[in-house]
Formats: sequence, C-alpha cells, structure tokens
Amino acid sequence: MGNFKEAEEYCKKDLELSKKNGKEEGHSRALGNLGRVYARTGEFKKAVQVWEEKLPMVTEAVEYTWLYHEIGRCHLELGKFVDAIDYGQKSYNYAQDAEDVAWQMNAIILMAQARRKAGDLQDALENFERARSLAEGQGDQSAMKAIDTEIKAINRELGGEKAESEHRNEPESEPEREPEPESEPEPEQEDRTRQEQREETVEEEEEPNANEETQRENTDDEAV
Repeated sequence: MGNFKEAEEYCKKDLELSKKNGKEEGHSRALGNLGRVYARTGEFKKAVQVWEEKLPMVTEAVEYTWLYHEIGRCHLELGKFVDAIDYGQKSYNYAQDAEDVAWQMNAIILMAQARRKAGDLQDALENFERARSLAEGQGDQSAMKAIDTEIKAINRELGGEKAESEHRNEPESEPEREPEPESEPEPEQEDRTRQEQREETVEEEEEPNANEETQRENTDDEAV
C-alpha cells in the first residue's frame, strides 16, 4: 500500500508540472497514470473522474479503446452495470476501428460480465461465446479457458432457472387417496349365510351311509 501511496503522490506532482508547462501530452499521461493508481487501490470513483478528464485529450483509436474499457470496468466494480455495458460498447467500436482483435475480445468480455451481473444471462452467454470465438482465432488458450469457465457457469444458472420455471408451471398433484376399507356384510345377510351353512351341515349328517345300511342287512340275514 505504501508503494501505491508514493505512486499517487508522484503522479499528482507530474500532473501539476504538466499543467504549469501547458504540455497536453504530459497532462494526458499523468492523468492516465493517476487513474491506474486509483483503480489498483480500489478507488474506482476517483479513477473514473481522472480518466473522464483525460478523454478529450485522446487522439488514437487504440487509446480510446483502452480508456473506455478501463472506465467501463470501474463502473462494473461500482455496480453500475448499464454504464459498464455502454463504455464496453464504445471500447469495442474503437477496437474495430483500430482492427485490434484482442481489444475487441476484451470489450466483449466486459459487456458479458456486466450483463451477467445484471441478471441478463442469455445476452451474457452470447457475448462470452463471441469472445471465445475471437480468442480461438487468436490462439489465446488462457482466454479460452477463462471464457469456458464463465460459459459453463452461465449454462448451469440457465439450467437451474429452467428447472425452477418448469417446476412452477407443473400442476399441483392431488393427494393420494387412502384405499377404502372393504365393506362388511350386513348383519341380516351374514345371518342368512350362517343359517344356510348350518342347514347344509345337517343335511350331510342326516344322509344315510350306503355301506353302513348294507352291513346292517347282511347281519340280519345271518341271524335268521
């Protein structure tokens, strides 16, 4: 932190000298360096103020690209996602003018990150996919790996939202009904059934056994 404080003091002195000398180039350089110090120490509002002061002094497309990107990143850190997207788009436009593919990719990634934080996942995914295509064209393996991580995370989030939406749209299932108990026979019907069973039993007992009858006849004949 001490080194950053020293750097801040040095940049402020450089800024004062450039203003006294009336040299716009030195003035622009001092503002750029001071903005970097503020951004590195997390003082994003101060960085935005300093870099906004530098904008009118910029003449080259590549420098515009860098500066708009850095201001946009500060807005992202401050939670101003709309401003971050706006400055990201400006950075991208100047990167196209400069035909700088690497800065085009950086600008698109900035917009993708801002859209993701703002909850616009589908547009964020499209931005990351565009950035990955540029990274692949450049053979930038490090950028491709980082972008792939972002794409996978967004796809998981989108999958979770889809599942939650489908769950909300499902009709509520009716509670399962308990099986109804089997009806018991009415008392009158039960009495008739028992009566019929007793009558059948009596009939079976009263029916003569043919073998026993034959044996009794044979015994009577022998007695005669």
